[in-house]
Amino acid sequence: MLLRPGEILEGRLETYTITATLSRGAYGCAHLARASDGAFRVIKQFEPTETLSEPDLRYQRQCFEREADILTRFHSPLIVHGYELVWREDDIFLVMEHVQGETLRSAFDRHRLDTGQPYDWPAVVAIGRQLCAALTFLHQLPGQIIYRDLKPSNIMWDAAARRLKLIDFGTARFNAAAQRATQGLGTAGYAPPELYGQAIDLSPATDVYTAAAVLYELLTGAPPPDRSTPADFRGRDDELPPALAQALLKALAQQPAERFSSAAAFEAALAAVAPEVQRPPLAARPRNGHPLLACFCPQCGREPASAAAVYCGHDGRMYHVALLQVVPRHRPTTTVYLDRAEAVVGRHDPDAGWYPEVDLAPCDPARHVSRRHLKLQRRGSQFSLTALPTVNGTRLNGQPLEPGGAVALTPGSRLELGDLVATLLSRPVLDPPPDSLAPGTAAVAFSAGPAGGAT
Repeated sequence: MLLRPGEILEGRLETYTITATLSRGAYGCAHLARASDGAFRVIKQFEPTETLSEPDLRYQRQCFEREADILTRFHSPLIVHGYELVWREDDIFLVMEHVQGETLRSAFDRHRLDTGQPYDWPAVVAIGRQLCAALTFLHQLPGQIIYRDLKPSNIMWDAAARRLKLIDFGTARFNAAAQRATQGLGTAGYAPPELYGQAIDLSPATDVYTAAAVLYELLTGAPPPDRSTPADFRGRDDELPPALAQALLKALAQQPAERFSSAAAFEAALAAVAPEVQRPPLAARPRNGHPLLACFCPQCGREPASAAAVYCGHDGRMYHVALLQVVPRHRPTTTVYLDRAEAVVGRHDPDAGWYPEVDLAPCDPARHVSRRHLKLQRRGSQFSLTALPTVNGTRLNGQPLEPGGAVALTPGSRLELGDLVATLLSRPVLDPPPDSLAPGTAAVAFSAGPAGGAT
C-alpha cells in the first residue's frame, strides 16, 4: 500500500514521517519525508502497477533491490546517498538523500526556453568532466558498476553542494565476468548501439557513449542521430574547439573498441580542451522546505521572508529551524515544528474545547501529560521554558522544575513530561551533505553562508 502524507515509516536507522508524494511511476512512488532529527529524506517505494506479469514483477523487484544495494554500500558526493532499505511486510522502501536542486533535464530545458540556444561549449565541458568523474567512481568500485542509463533526467544539480550528482540506479549493473548486456535497458537517443543488437559484455565504453550522447544534446539541442547518420554538431562545428569535437566523435563511435576505454580517459580529453573550466554554470538555488515561522537566524534571530531566503541578509548565517523531538514509550519518535513565538505543550481535551499548540496526546496513551503541561517561548534565537502546575511535573536535563518562572533552554535540552522525553532541536534549514564517503573521494564543502551576501 502506498505511503500517504502524515504516515510514519520506522527504519533501522531513523523514523520517517511522510510529508508529500513527489512522483508516481510504473514501478513505484517517491515520497518526501522528514527524519526524526528534522532532516529531509526521499523514500522510494516499490509499488508496481497491477498489469505486470509475474516474471516482470520479480525482475523489477530485483532491479529495485540491486539499486538499494549499490546506493547503501557505496557512498560518494558524486552519486545520491542511500541510507537504508526498509521492509514492512511485503513492501520495500529505499531511503535516500534529498538532493536540493533540479535535474539537468529541467535546467537545460529552462535555459533553452530563456535563451533560445543550447549550452555553450565551456559549460558542456564542465558538465562532462563531472559526469565522467562520477562514472569513473562507479567503474573503479569492486565489481565495476556500469550505469547504462545516463540521460539528463537521471542527473541532478545539487544546489546546496553546487555540483552534479547521479540518481536512479535502477538499471545499473555489476560487471561480473558472466554478466551480459540486456536489450532495451537504455533510453532511446542515449543508449549505445550494442544495447539494441546482440547481447554483449558490458564495459565502461557503454557509459562513455551515454555520457557523450548527453553532451552532444547539450551542445546541439538534440541527442545524436542514429547509426545511419553521422554526428555533425548541427552547424556548431566552426565554434567548437577541434579537440572537443574529436573527443565527442570518438566517444560516440559505433563500436565499443573504438571509443575511449574508460570514463577517466574521456575526462582527460575534455580537461585538455579547457583545463581552467572547473564548475558547471548552473544557477538553481536551494530552497527552505521548512515552515518559515519555525525558522530563525542563529546569530541575530531574524526570520526569513521567503522560502528562497536560506541565508540571513544581515549576517550571512544560514537560517535554522526549531523542532521538538518527542520520544514516547513503545511508539515511534515524533518531531514537531516550533512555529510560534509562544506555544503551550500538553494534550487536547475536546470536551473542554482545549487544543494546545503542541498536542502530545497521540504520543501519550497513558495520559501522563497534562492538558497544560508547560509553555515554550522563542525570542529571536533564544528559547525558554515555563513549567505549569501538573500532576506528573516537568524535568529539565534530569532536574525537576517548579511551576512558574521562565528557564533558559539551549538546543539539545532534554525535557521529561511524565514518561515522555522531548529534546529541543535547532538545525540548519539545509541538510549538510552525508558524512559517509568512500575512500579516496573528497567531501564537498558545506558553506556556512554565501560569499558577498544572502540568498
